[in-house]
Amino acid sequence: MSTLLLVEQAAPDTPSANQVIFYAKSDGIPYAKDDAGTERAIANATTGTTSSTFTFNGSGGSTGSLTLTWQKTGNWITLNIPAAQATTGTTSTVLTSNTALAATARPTTNQDSAIMIMRDNGAGVAPAGLARVLTSGIIELYRDGSGAAFTNAASGGTNTNTSVTYFVG
Repeated sequence: MSTLLLVEQAAPDTPSANQVIFYAKSDGIPYAKDDAGTERAIANATTGTTSSTFTFNGSGGSTGSLTLTWQKTGNWITLNIPAAQATTGTTSTVLTSNTALAATARPTTNQDSAIMIMRDNGAGVAPAGLARVLTSGIIELYRDGSGAAFTNAASGGTNTNTSVTYFVG
């Protein structure tokens, strides 16, 4: 049996022309850096998709369908959320996924990330919205960080495709 032992280190300098360097960083993931200085993780990455409907809470909210994609590198997940919209209900404060993420993409504690532009009453709103990934794998999308209600009986959700990165532990 053969093994290759790499000592964890900071990223090395860019190699000479036509060379590639392999090394491990302190996150325990092996990397490669090419002669253009481009660093790439070469192992420990997992990708997946989760198809889900999202439903507004509140009386009379409707459902919108979308497919989430995610990539796990080490203990970090990057979750790609396409523009998701549905019709709000009375006092709707959250748009919730009805399908949980795969167990490998679930955090050990709830994780919050800002979403730059949410959609309320058919238009982009500020301040930034909030994506919350629960330990159960359910995703909640909020109009803003304070939990303000969306406009009743209007189009709401994410205004554009967005990505959030969070720690799974």
